[in-house]
Amino acid sequence: EGNNVKLSDYRGKVVFLNFWATWCGPCNVEMPHFESAHEIFKESQEAVILAVNIQEKEKKVKDFLQDNKYTFPVLLDTDGEIAMTYRIHSIPTTYIIDKDGIIRDVVIGPLGEADLLGYVEELSGE
Repeated sequence: EGNNVKLSDYRGKVVFLNFWATWCGPCNVEMPHFESAHEIFKESQEAVILAVNIQEKEKKVKDFLQDNKYTFPVLLDTDGEIAMTYRIHSIPTTYIIDKDGIIRDVVIGPLGEADLLGYVEELSGE
């Protein structure tokens, strides 16, 4: 929606910073899991999924999200600068960041809903 987002805005929540693209098969496998976890996170307010699309046009990404009825937050890295900052070489890649803003894990490959909920349970109890 044209807004800049900072990780510090989400301090106090577990953050799943996910890098993906619409053409990526494994990314498409995890998206439904992200959507169902997002619904749970909206209720509990313990975590947030920030899905960063890498170098695709805004319209393509919006159409993809709308066609699949995905409602979790999606950010656009149109020039690939953020992906370079996070040293993304393969997608999907997800950074798991704890409530204090500390990177606790990096997962290369798709995550399932149980994985997401497990991380939240582990990192929320600290």
